Amino acid sequence: MSIFLNSLLIISSFNMNPDYLDSSSAYGNEYNFSNGYSLFIQSVNKLNSDSKNDKENMLSKLCFEICDNKDKNSFRNKFIDVFNKINKIYRNAEHKKIKKTDKLVAITFDDGPSEYTPKLLDALKKYNVKATFFVLGVRSANKLNILKRINNEGHELASHTYNHYALTNLSNSSIFREINNTDRYIIKAKKKPAFLVRPPYGDFNGRVRNIFYNKGKACIMWSFDTRDWANKNVSYVKNLLVDKTKDGDIVLLHDIHKTTVDGFIAALPILVKKGFKFVTVSELMKLREIKLEKGKVYSGGRK
Repeated sequence: MSIFLNSLLIISSFNMNPDYLDSSSAYGNEYNFSNGYSLFIQSVNKLNSDSKNDKENMLSKLCFEICDNKDKNSFRNKFIDVFNKINKIYRNAEHKKIKKTDKLVAITFDDGPSEYTPKLLDALKKYNVKATFFVLGVRSANKLNILKRINNEGHELASHTYNHYALTNLSNSSIFREINNTDRYIIKAKKKPAFLVRPPYGDFNGRVRNIFYNKGKACIMWSFDTRDWANKNVSYVKNLLVDKTKDGDIVLLHDIHKTTVDGFIAALPILVKKGFKFVTVSELMKLREIKLEKGKVYSGGRK
């Protein structure tokens, strides 16, 4: 029995109970708990035997197979909530199967969150791939819900400072403020500050690195700069990613540009078909046995 089915049975046994079915209602008379649970198990067995690419659709169909045309909204909502939890468990289990010998890539998005980030997250979820988001504090203040979604869906939240200033032009105290003010929002989303930081414009020196060290942060650069900010064209972004992405890359993109988001989404299924496994920066380094240390600079996962 798979981890998927085990998790499904455990969570469903906790959440599905007769209290959701009022025996005096038409729903209760027509579709009692026992029969509903029996159909639930039958459908789960069918779900478990289907190819993994169909599982998400099957989850949705199963919810409606059991709940459709019934008047129990509370039951329907609870049941769908159960499946969302199970789907997350299953997706995480699938993601953990990635190995260091796979063709790995860490996609990173700078300068967000933006109005386009939710669409991007939808695509990442569809293909069950992970990314790293280097967020700006100034854009996080009124988009905390997006930060929480990034974290909850298994992506990595990292710091791009608060105002996107060139750090080498700032005083030490100003750099500390740039980091601390961004961490304030990241802590609200993930309960702890970011471990990874990317200096705006890739601008740093020894003094800046010492501050990163003092703040307990590793500095993350990139191996593949798409220059998507200078070439705001969907086809450009898509074709560049498809043609130039290599194993071990840390790819630099910006989710504040609609053309970037749309271009990446267009490239994503092609890259998946080419065998790339998408991981966060921290996952890339761990899989490739590269130790991330505070104050040090990293630009790729090739060892």
